[in-house]
Amino acid sequence: MQDRNTHDIRNQIVKEFQRIDVNVYFASLQDHVIEKLEKCGFFNDNIRKDIFFLTVHDAVLHLQSQVKSQEVQDSILETITLIQDCKDPLELMEAELIEEELDVQDEV
Repeated sequence: MQDRNTHDIRNQIVKEFQRIDVNVYFASLQDHVIEKLEKCGFFNDNIRKDIFFLTVHDAVLHLQSQVKSQEVQDSILETITLIQDCKDPLELMEAELIEEELDVQDEV
């Protein structure tokens, strides 16, 4: 019964951190601990196995790759926003007219 209570407490702690937008990761757990977590129903849609890592180093590498990926996405979104902010409606209409003229020329 002690194991079940421990897993319930761990589950509640993870949920509380997720509620305040804090990601939780586990590292260096022995295989039998993960097996017990599975048997006790610890894993679900919110707490998946992908938050468990073999070593702390593996967890850090994973998080670094996520941060880099997010930075690239943020940079792309920022560029798109800047492009959209620079174009006023008249410039967009002019670009559409030029495109239509080119289409007409292609047809001829």
